Amino acid sequence: MKALILSRTHYLGMVNTMPNWVVKKLIQIETKFIWNGRRPFMRWDEITNEIKDGGLDVPDPRARKDAMALKWLQGWMKDEDERKPWAYMVDGFLQNSAKIDTRYNDPALLTHFLIQNWEVKMNSQKNKLPTAVKEMVRVAKRYNVRLDALKLSKHVQDKIPIWYHHALPTKYRMSKKAAKCLQRNHKVHTV
Repeated sequence: MKALILSRTHYLGMVNTMPNWVVKKLIQIETKFIWNGRRPFMRWDEITNEIKDGGLDVPDPRARKDAMALKWLQGWMKDEDERKPWAYMVDGFLQNSAKIDTRYNDPALLTHFLIQNWEVKMNSQKNKLPTAVKEMVRVAKRYNVRLDALKLSKHVQDKIPIWYHHALPTKYRMSKKAAKCLQRNHKVHTV
């Protein structure tokens, strides 16, 4: 059962993401198969535990869906020379869905919501995010994905954006003349 479920759902889940109704349907199919159509004797989270922990080691479609979204996130977070074209499209979607006042802030400075101090609007009527991008952002928030290293290499340090810096409190964001001068005239973008 494990090989059948994992192989049949993997490709379509990676390409199209897995909608919640598909996850619920997979759980129903697995539950019906395991208990032969009768009422389950265990909760679903117990069934998906490993055998040594008292479970049946059944693949959990919810965890699989999150793992697929984390793989998308991993592809999006790659370095400039390794990024695929779709990652730049995602950048545009996220910039358009940022929770900032664009009258005072330049959306072009919003490069990475995980290492900068800005949020993504998930349910905006004006800028609707694609399902895959929403899922990627949701999973990043759920698992608290962020830049958190003990020591960053000089290469990585040089690429961290200075604007909306993650360590800078919101009230200290520079929207004054000096910041505009640094952005436009001196092309200052990184720390």
